[in-house]
Amino acid sequence: MRYGPIETGDDEQVGEILGAAFAFPPEEAGEWIARSGRENARVVHDGSTPVAAHLQIPMGHFFGGRPVSAVGIAGVGVALEARGGHIAKAMMRSCIQELANRKVALSSLYASTQTLYRRVGYELAGKTTELSIRLDRIETTVSADGLTIRRLGEDDKPRIEDLYRSTAPETNGALDRGPYIWRRVYEPRGKKVRGFGFFDGDRLEAYLYVAQHRSDPSSPRHDLWATDFRATTARGYAAIFAFARRQRSVADELGLYSVPSAPYLSLLTERCYDETCGEDWLVRVCDVEAALTARGYSAFTTASVSFRLQDEIVAANDGVWTLSLERGKARIARGGTPAASLDVRAFAQLYTGYATAAALARMGLIDGSREAALALDAIFTAPMPAMADRF
Repeated sequence: MRYGPIETGDDEQVGEILGAAFAFPPEEAGEWIARSGRENARVVHDGSTPVAAHLQIPMGHFFGGRPVSAVGIAGVGVALEARGGHIAKAMMRSCIQELANRKVALSSLYASTQTLYRRVGYELAGKTTELSIRLDRIETTVSADGLTIRRLGEDDKPRIEDLYRSTAPETNGALDRGPYIWRRVYEPRGKKVRGFGFFDGDRLEAYLYVAQHRSDPSSPRHDLWATDFRATTARGYAAIFAFARRQRSVADELGLYSVPSAPYLSLLTERCYDETCGEDWLVRVCDVEAALTARGYSAFTTASVSFRLQDEIVAANDGVWTLSLERGKARIARGGTPAASLDVRAFAQLYTGYATAAALARMGLIDGSREAALALDAIFTAPMPAMADRF
């Protein structure tokens, strides 16, 4: 078996692999690969024949208010006739080793099966929720007065992306979006999306990108789906809600991906929405030093702890690490006398804030002293990691 970038002549068979895995016409795989960037497609060959593939999505996650390099994984598929031979596991091991060699700190994904990804060091590490808001019941506690609305075009994209980047670091785990993710906002496959900006004079205060979905072709009634929305103020979110409410003569609901307990929901005078936990996403720490160095920490924290990390796939991660914080400034070193021990899966949950060291210790996933758990929690405890993007 041979792992590497997609090669000339692979496209038809890779299309068959992805089409069979995700139940779409194989000829549509070419568009998916092109949207992700052909250079980001990886293939496992048996001889000269592709037997498995996946797509790598360059991006990042915000932790502690700072961007941490990451690669999202999508489109993991194995040829139907090759299943049962542990090819997917071997492919993902090679993927993680590749990312570690490239000094990529993290990898994240939405799992069709958790067992496969846990076997190579991924673990549950964040949440995405889905909301359905009844348009005819929307009322807000603040006014949207003073804002004007206009359609957004191609020239507005830099301002849209700047607004996103100015607010996304506030959410632990939010994506530092790359081109693939932004394309899903502006041009999701099979949907017509319209963008609307809400302005105070020339200053963009909020934006909404929205598509329409009609389940009954014989009726004009439909639902709205927000591919993205963001505001810098409560007034901006009120303007988005007011715009959605004005569509109620022909539309019933606004659907969107969100983060759990999103603050903008407190602007609604009544609970006029259904909230479901869409899915937990998984993280794999590929380069421990890069991950610890890149993220932010509380400027009010001073602590130090040595811990033993177990990683069977990335040798450079395996061993003892000492992390010291002085008012939020981190110093990372190899070695020390470990006061705690954990594997790379538990470390993913600790690093992101998905679970505390105390909780992991109760579950038998961290072995160490109470003082070590307190130090780890002082360093890593954060709001539940969340993002409103799918990939």
